[in-house]
Amino acid sequence: MNRVFAALAVLLIGVSVGAGLVATGGPQEGRVERQDAQRMEDLDRITRWLRCPNQDALPQMLEDTAFCPDARGDLNVTDPATGQTYDYRRLTSDRAEICVQLYAKSASHKFRFRTNVDATGRACNSVTRNVAHEPRG
Repeated sequence: MNRVFAALAVLLIGVSVGAGLVATGGPQEGRVERQDAQRMEDLDRITRWLRCPNQDALPQMLEDTAFCPDARGDLNVTDPATGQTYDYRRLTSDRAEICVQLYAKSASHKFRFRTNVDATGRACNSVTRNVAHEPRG
């Protein structure tokens, strides 16, 4: 009788652990969520860098090391997992959009970052360079 209870207890523990891994995605999903968090941190840092006030225009591409070099620091413009440069579109000399792709499966994970994550997991920031206007007179 004790063996039956012990076997049932082991089975129950195994089912509980398995259900927990299925519910959370396990270690692989945790790794993907950490990479997504890094992508979002990169997105925010790139956005701040692109708002550099000492420049005449936004850069043509993110790899432009001459753009606001004092604020660049150790800025990461590439996806930590794929090595691909983040998606940057210069719309005008004063406006651009920077996007990253998130890969975690959990919708709550994606949407905890912000509301600008679309249904496919693409997160974008719009950037408008602050332009000082001459007073009219």
